Amino acid sequence: MPHDEYACYGSPRHCSGCGEDEPLEPCYLRCFECGHIFNTAEDLLREHNAIIDSLNRQYPHAGCPVCDENWDLATPVPHETDASQVWTCPVCIHDF
Repeated sequence: MPHDEYACYGSPRHCSGCGEDEPLEPCYLRCFECGHIFNTAEDLLREHNAIIDSLNRQYPHAGCPVCDENWDLATPVPHETDASQVWTCPVCIHDF
């Protein structure tokens, strides 16, 4: 539920990344930096992989003329399939 960010500054439910109050129910993972909640491992993977998709669209076939010729930046970053391998919050980029 979006609202004035100053109305609940410091609230344990408020996510500073998305600007919404998060539920207090048990969840899969909560970022201790921004307070964003991932209800399931699938939620975490979906948001993480959305960032990967965005980066792959933003830098398609970038190449690197000053890098070693064997370094292929044109290869897209693959999606993560294991939530335990996601080490940063997709909302604020803080490490878990």
